[in-house]
Amino acid sequence: MNALYVFAVLFFVVSAAIHILLSESPRVTLYSDLIAVVVAVLPVITSLYIFSYFERENPEKMVWLALVVGLVLWLVGEIVWLYYEGLMEIDPFPSLADAPWMLGYAFMIAALVLQYKTVNVKLERIYTVGIAVFMVILGVIIAFLLGYPIAIYEEFTVLEKVISMFYPTADLFLLYIALLITGLYWAGKLGYSWLLIALGIVFYAVGDLWFAYLEWLEIYPEVAWHPVDFTWIIGDLLVFLGAAKYRISFEELV
Repeated sequence: MNALYVFAVLFFVVSAAIHILLSESPRVTLYSDLIAVVVAVLPVITSLYIFSYFERENPEKMVWLALVVGLVLWLVGEIVWLYYEGLMEIDPFPSLADAPWMLGYAFMIAALVLQYKTVNVKLERIYTVGIAVFMVILGVIIAFLLGYPIAIYEEFTVLEKVISMFYPTADLFLLYIALLITGLYWAGKLGYSWLLIALGIVFYAVGDLWFAYLEWLEIYPEVAWHPVDFTWIIGDLLVFLGAAKYRISFEELV
């Protein structure tokens, strides 16, 4: 497992170096999109590996099936995005990439909900109330900064408005469930695995919300790197490590 941690750190360092050192290259977008595809493959492989381990009647199999399908759909979205933006050099929003990405949210949320229900642990009320209050405040901020401006933006088509508002809304749901799961897993081998996975999904959601805000303000760089690019890389690496840790720990326990 230590080798996987070293691999993840090295992957992140190399990815960051490529983003920074090649930021002035006219093909930096292609390099960035290629990295996004490669790193998105990692959690798919480890999650699929775990899914294949469980028997059909095991309830855990449904959790990992939903997670695998969600991750695969997001990977397809990354590949389509790479084709439009990195290879064809055209604006990929809105595009066919949005279809698998949007559908992937349903499976990712389902996976987290199923996993949350499998744990017979009741969170302390102060934690659940704190998370609920935090999410309400964050929701109001997102609605003020993104929701309302997008809704009244006359240059957007109805489709563009729906897609633009879908992502922040779905990310809020994803973030809420992921934060609840982090509260469940603070100890234990399998718990630590899901803690990594949940934290990875938190990075997904934060990155998406951050990116949506940057895009709306039209300040996301198209020919240079931005720190938001690293949130998705970290998210994929955390889910990859969490899934790998889960399989290793599960085999040790049985």
